[in-house]
Amino acid sequence: MSGIQRPVCAAIDVGTSYSGYAYSLKECREKVYVNDKWRYGSHVSNKTPTCLLLNPIKQFQAFGYKAIEKYQYLIGLDRYDGWYFFRNFKTELYEKDLSRQSKIKDIGGRTMDGMTIFALTIGFLKDHMLHHLDKHYPSSRLDDITFVLTVPSIWSNSAKQFMREAAVAAGIPNDQLIMCLEPEAASIYCQTLESGPSIHNSGDKYLIVDLGGGTVDMTAHKKEGDGRLEEIVASSGGPFGGECVFSEYVDLLQNIFGQRVLSNFRAVYPDEYFELLYDFETQKSRADPKLDDIFTVVMPPSLKSLYEKIEKRKVETAIKSSEFSDYVTYENRDLTLDISMLKHLHSKSLQRVLGDAQDMINDCKTCVINKIILVGGHAKSEFVSTAFRQHFGSGYKIFVPQESDIAVVIGAVVFGHDPSMISTRILKYTYGTDISPYFDIRYHPTYRRALIGGVQRCKDVFDIFITAGTKVKYGHHIHRKYLPTSSRQRFVTFNFYVSDDKYPVFVDNRPCTGCLMVEIPKYSGKSRELDLSIVLGHTEIYVTVKSLSDGKSYRKVVNFL
Repeated sequence: MSGIQRPVCAAIDVGTSYSGYAYSLKECREKVYVNDKWRYGSHVSNKTPTCLLLNPIKQFQAFGYKAIEKYQYLIGLDRYDGWYFFRNFKTELYEKDLSRQSKIKDIGGRTMDGMTIFALTIGFLKDHMLHHLDKHYPSSRLDDITFVLTVPSIWSNSAKQFMREAAVAAGIPNDQLIMCLEPEAASIYCQTLESGPSIHNSGDKYLIVDLGGGTVDMTAHKKEGDGRLEEIVASSGGPFGGECVFSEYVDLLQNIFGQRVLSNFRAVYPDEYFELLYDFETQKSRADPKLDDIFTVVMPPSLKSLYEKIEKRKVETAIKSSEFSDYVTYENRDLTLDISMLKHLHSKSLQRVLGDAQDMINDCKTCVINKIILVGGHAKSEFVSTAFRQHFGSGYKIFVPQESDIAVVIGAVVFGHDPSMISTRILKYTYGTDISPYFDIRYHPTYRRALIGGVQRCKDVFDIFITAGTKVKYGHHIHRKYLPTSSRQRFVTFNFYVSDDKYPVFVDNRPCTGCLMVEIPKYSGKSRELDLSIVLGHTEIYVTVKSLSDGKSYRKVVNFL
């Protein structure tokens, strides 16, 4: 949870498109070190692509830029068959039906255990960080480090647990690991900035929009008098980050060249297909709708020749006869898009982002928010910041920090030194468990009556712990007392449910999102009452169960997988 102050705090940020790490020493926590020497040719970056390469027997070979270089090398030699290349796999954890057995597909469509993919990724970043740390803290040991793993606030509890278990499988001790919500980390980072809008004074309010490759995550904070941050609107967001623009580009290529040609191109010229997409990915963030009229990507000659061989007509003719003839041209090996077409490729995701941001500001009934801070790799796109300024107008201050792409990982380091910096959070859901109280004809429908342990009870009642929309302080405790339904019981299982409804009555049609089983004493004629203590206000949920008959206490982590 928080507690132990270790000499080092290190944050690992596994992003959809790019990943990285940062750390600082307790004795000088404001000095955060970031590895800024990830290299790709002449390009140097402070993050590396979230790309993982495994050999045909599923052993780790490379990660990041080196994985891309190695895979392209294998393709050039036509020796890539059987190798596994994974990218953008973080989006898989946004799925509803997540389990420890969930599979992830590589770019060729073959599957592997998702837990293994994430464990290898986290393990690589951890080991790389330890090597980097040795330069500044040569006497460090693994147990000197508090690890912080960043996760989207819109993720389910099962996704957070999945990441925790993957990190433990990667060699990070469970009791040295805490989770940090990405928009909260970004908000903490912004508190360290000397420039930008005023967010450092007591009462200052602002909206943080974390625009990543896969997800967009938002939260609204107010600065408190003691310097901590209070959430004033429940976090929001969804899977409409920068990858949506990439997907729209792929759809554009399919509309121009056709699915059959692109599939053949990918199969026959995989290296050039890879470079065609990667060139767009690296170029799109540099385009400026205020300064540029066109946007150009290199189109491999092999794609042109393959198209003309299969379709029996010129590429230029195909483009001129398409619905994009006014916006797309081909000349001298370049595919040139009118800047309005690139804007169109951004429009679907930006419509969702701007709509969610507007809703969050509107939902803040008791205060006025007129400062919006954009962070994340996708925030560097001029299309994004321009769209925000046009949508919200001059009454709002829109700010993009210079290091927006590493705001989350730096803020996560600061958070790791003091998780109570986020003093208050707003619950998005109602939490509770299922109980079987004595049946009462005045309140319970007859079809729910059941005979349990010789007693008439009502089954599947939603016993509410706390309701959606409630503000909870850091470390907030909820206590509930429960009795077993039968004298023969030796174990009690608590099933945990969440609901969008504020006051659900029954657990019908609501999946059990977690469970907790505890052993209870044998029945001896005395009460076997249990005290259930739930700790909220953290990024995860912690539970303690105490048997009041014998005083034994069990601290458990709720199983959400």
